[in-house]
Amino acid sequence: MELKCLRCGCDKAVKNGFVGGLQRYKCKKCGYQYTKTKPHGRSDQEKRTAVMLYASGMSMSMIAKLIGVSVQTVSRWMKTVYTEYLDEMPKMEQMKKVKLKEILAYLSALDKEDLNRESYVLGTELPNGSKVQIIIENSNPSKQRGGQG
Repeated sequence: MELKCLRCGCDKAVKNGFVGGLQRYKCKKCGYQYTKTKPHGRSDQEKRTAVMLYASGMSMSMIAKLIGVSVQTVSRWMKTVYTEYLDEMPKMEQMKKVKLKEILAYLSALDKEDLNRESYVLGTELPNGSKVQIIIENSNPSKQRGGQG
């Protein structure tokens, strides 16, 4: 795999020693020296998950614990990502803390017609092992598509 020069974008580089145990490269075109480093920061998916949790009413400190970053990092994401997409975000109800037995009681109280209603589940696993699961219910069963797909 060819590395592109960080300065000019040229893909012609030669090995040029080691720095801190990492291979150093030198661009043949512009002479710029660089090392291949790992990308810093968190993925966009983690940032979007944090923004979604914040929009649903979760505190920044709880989000920080779940994702494994500092509260300051979550605050910075909210200032950049959340405020940038504020107009595009759907209005969400306040998040509720429930026990799984309450969810089971809710599901067992549904009638047969409700049990056949189509729903969608979005999920992701956070770095600390917690899982975020969102259930989206189709509230208009007459517009469901028939068959399996």
